[in-house]
Amino acid sequence: MVAIEENGSFGSRTPVLTTASRAGRAASMFWNVNAVTRLSFARAGEVLASFEPGLSEPSADEEVVAALAGLDWRDHRDCTEKGLVAVERFTGRGLSAEDLAEFDRRGVAYRISDRG
Repeated sequence: MVAIEENGSFGSRTPVLTTASRAGRAASMFWNVNAVTRLSFARAGEVLASFEPGLSEPSADEEVVAALAGLDWRDHRDCTEKGLVAVERFTGRGLSAEDLAEFDRRGVAYRISDRG
C-alpha cells in the first residue's frame, strides 16, 4: 500500500504506523511549509523510530540504521528527498513519476483515521 497525504500528519502518528505495519513494514516522511519534518519507521505493529532528521537520534534498529546509511543529515539541504530515500530503502517501495500520474488520474482518496 502507498499513501500520499496532503496537508495532514496522520501518517506519521503512532496509531496509524502501528496499524499500517501489522503485516510488514511502514514508513512515513512528513514535512510542512515551516520546514518541520518527521521520519518514522514501523515493523510488525511496532514503531521502531520516529524523529526529526538532523535534530534527534534515530533508533538502533538494524533495518532503520541500514535505511539511513550514507544520508548526511548534518546538511539540511534536500532533507525531504533524503527522508524519502530512507522510506524507500526500508519499505522496498518508492514512487515513480508514473505512479504519481496514476494516482492523480484515478483521483481516488480515502480518509486515514488517527485512531488506528
